[in-house]
Amino acid sequence: MWDLGLHQWEATRVRNLRNIELGSVEEATAHRTGKVRYLDHPQLGLIGGVAYWARGGMAHAVTMIVALTVKLGITERVHNALPETQTTRDAETNAKIVDFLKDGLAETKHCKHEQQRIQYLIGLNYMMPARAEWGDSNGWNKRICDRLEVLRGKKTAKEGARPSVGSHI
Repeated sequence: MWDLGLHQWEATRVRNLRNIELGSVEEATAHRTGKVRYLDHPQLGLIGGVAYWARGGMAHAVTMIVALTVKLGITERVHNALPETQTTRDAETNAKIVDFLKDGLAETKHCKHEQQRIQYLIGLNYMMPARAEWGDSNGWNKRICDRLEVLRGKKTAKEGARPSVGSHI
């Protein structure tokens, strides 16, 4: 049977353990073990704690988990530990395609003859928004130009008259 002194001692011990800042594995003491693990412990389990605070709302649970990840400063580690999804694979594929396009544009960028100038402009026009969208407020033109490492606008004949993203065939 627990008396008040033992209860206060245990509460202080648990409070002190909960206030420890996260650090390296070398600095940490051995993590808690036992028959019931940290996820499913009836009183201290993470699943029960999140379910309690979320009150059955999945969106609340996701918000809490993300906030916890940010608060603990472990976003990069969590991201790396998550299983690869189709979205991740698609993003990697798209990044590779953009890298290939960027390399191809770099080859034809300096336009040694008319055929290369036409190829360069065709390549740019495949990736740039239509003229009606050129005034977009989301900054797509700048972002696309920065990613492809191309210049926006036109150069005058005095500056070399190299075609740029704004030029059309």
